[in-house]
Amino acid sequence: MIDMELQKELWNAAEIGDLAAIRMAVVKGADVEMRDEKERSAINIASQHGQANALSTLLAAKAMARLERYNLPLAPVKNPEEVIERASKKSA
Repeated sequence: MIDMELQKELWNAAEIGDLAAIRMAVVKGADVEMRDEKERSAINIASQHGQANALSTLLAAKAMARLERYNLPLAPVKNPEEVIERASKKSA
């Protein structure tokens, strides 16, 4: 279950470009893709307010969440075939 106060902190941090607050909210469990009452994600909000660094941080958080969802490593690996096999089993 998403903590709406935490989610609002993420949206506000995206708007003002507060990178530390964005990272903290994401680590605490805020959803980068969740939409506010105007149907905007944190990524949309950062983009609308010209917060390029916040946008980069949010896109990185989104990519990391996707990697974690499929149990993929966050760093280069020695055996990519093993990673592909693990991802295939996870998505099946």
